[in-house]
Amino acid sequence: MNNKTVLFAAAAMLLTTHAAIAKKPGASLAQPVSFSSLQSRELEQSVLPLDKVFDELSFGEMDLLRNQYALLRNSEEPPYPTGGLQSIVGELNALQAKSGMRGELFAVISVDAAGNAQDVSWLMTPEQGSLEEIRSVLLAARFKPAKCGVKACAMEFPLHVDFGSRAL
Repeated sequence: MNNKTVLFAAAAMLLTTHAAIAKKPGASLAQPVSFSSLQSRELEQSVLPLDKVFDELSFGEMDLLRNQYALLRNSEEPPYPTGGLQSIVGELNALQAKSGMRGELFAVISVDAAGNAQDVSWLMTPEQGSLEEIRSVLLAARFKPAKCGVKACAMEFPLHVDFGSRAL
């Protein structure tokens, strides 16, 4: 598995409409990204460290995370895995080793105000991957809850993991 995880999501694939979410505090949609337009340098700049928890992210890394949310207000914080991204990626790495899956995983994890993953929406799934096993890993993840002002709130967490290039 690539030792880098990039956060992205596409608003068009979410189950709720943009208008409905825009009216709900804390339910900000992530910005869509055109991968064909990304240069390798831009992609490298969009990588968050696996080993840091939310409070350890630098200002630049925090900006990178916040920039993934088009409607995130200044008074809001997105959810983030309590053990850092490695807590999720390590489990997915074990699944990859077992199944040999290749390709990219794009998912949006719905996180409630208590930091529990409630649902997973698929934007892209890897080849040879078991969606039920991946879903189990993502739903078992614990998150620092999102904040809307001073109050915990529900919000989505976009996740992109590259399991290596696909076989041609």
